[in-house]
Amino acid sequence: MYKLGPTYPFLLVVFLTACSSDNGSTSSGGGTAPPTSSAPPVPEGGTPDNNTPSTNQFAGTYSGTVKYTVSGLGISTSDTDSFTVTIDENGKVSVNGTYAGKLSSNSFSISETGTETVSGVTCSGTISVNGSISGSTISGAFPPTTLDCGGLPLEFSGSFSATKN
Repeated sequence: MYKLGPTYPFLLVVFLTACSSDNGSTSSGGGTAPPTSSAPPVPEGGTPDNNTPSTNQFAGTYSGTVKYTVSGLGISTSDTDSFTVTIDENGKVSVNGTYAGKLSSNSFSISETGTETVSGVTCSGTISVNGSISGSTISGAFPPTTLDCGGLPLEFSGSFSATKN
């Protein structure tokens, strides 16, 4: 019988991939790598030229959890993982240290198509992430989508929430 356990690493990779794209794939709200710059690093909460506090009210580091469910063949399993989001003073968003895109006001929407092979099973599909910031909390969801894992359709959905440190 097929076990859903091997899909966990894939789903984590897909989550990070959905939140970070450096290959120019489809993404609304960001998704391509930012231009490289020779400017000095920006201190947290400041700008490189005068070290004054950021004017972006959402700038900072947020820590939280992502909860997701994978279902297939009448079996459903869920898991929870932790993650960190960093937003700089220009609204650029990084998830677990990987560039993810840019805020549009207080929200974002990212869609990423990918293929990953885990334990000999190739999974492919498109995962979307929709979220927003309210006060000191980032929250959102992965709308239900079907992934093809070696010909087996698995439904993936989830939600996430993080609080500013």
